[in-house]
Amino acid sequence: MEQEERALNIFNIAPGDKLERPAPAERRSHLRLWEYGALVMAGFVGWTLCSPILPIPPDKHLRAVTIALIETAIVAGLGCLAARRLDFAPTATRRRWAAGDAEAGLRTVMFAGIAAGVVSVGGTELVGTIIVKLLWSPAAAAAHASAKQAGREVVGLLKTHPLAVGVGFPIIEELHFRLLVVTALAWLAAKLMRGPAVWWTAIVIQALMFGAMHALSGESPLWWEPRSVQVMLDPRIVAGAVLGYAYWRWGVESSLIAHILTNLSVLLLALIRGH
Repeated sequence: MEQEERALNIFNIAPGDKLERPAPAERRSHLRLWEYGALVMAGFVGWTLCSPILPIPPDKHLRAVTIALIETAIVAGLGCLAARRLDFAPTATRRRWAAGDAEAGLRTVMFAGIAAGVVSVGGTELVGTIIVKLLWSPAAAAAHASAKQAGREVVGLLKTHPLAVGVGFPIIEELHFRLLVVTALAWLAAKLMRGPAVWWTAIVIQALMFGAMHALSGESPLWWEPRSVQVMLDPRIVAGAVLGYAYWRWGVESSLIAHILTNLSVLLLALIRGH
């Protein structure tokens, strides 16, 4: 009985989804190998979709493909290794296959991804509006014309390369921030604490990193001083937290669906607003 309860906890399956018996070690190993291969292929697809907007010289495509494969294999490998150390299944597919209920798992992943996407977009817009009301500085915005231009270029990329921004980058960012960063941080936090605090600590830290990365790359729609405060208050922190929770609770498939919906919603909002 203890082994069955432990298996349910490992794969994050609801108490009502009972297993006949724990999955054999050989089966778990096979599922992990299949999971790793699928994540590597997903990352390669993401890099392929993003290639039209990456500065790759025409004679360097073969080298770029090789580098993309190696980088994706390393990121997915480290993420899966950290997950194994935590006895955690990063994909909903493996969790549900282990429970023998793949069809119900697919419905859960879809609904969770859609719900997380709605919360991500709504929360980011709400926090962005509040920050504008409290901290907006026209003088700071005027002083950072280069950052403003970078923001315009991002909106332009959204319009001209919707597949790259709407699908490609979400795949890459989910592998890096959720699969690798969240799982690795949780593994480190598990050395100091126990229980849900391990995952909440990892989610919050990677959300701050997620927002800071977008702010430092010039993608933030807001400008104020000091810049260090801007980096810490980028509205995408909300999206990072929501996506991190979706990954922990329902698997990387749900966080990926939510991320794609978030980016496509940003594209739609940019087209509606006209800037």
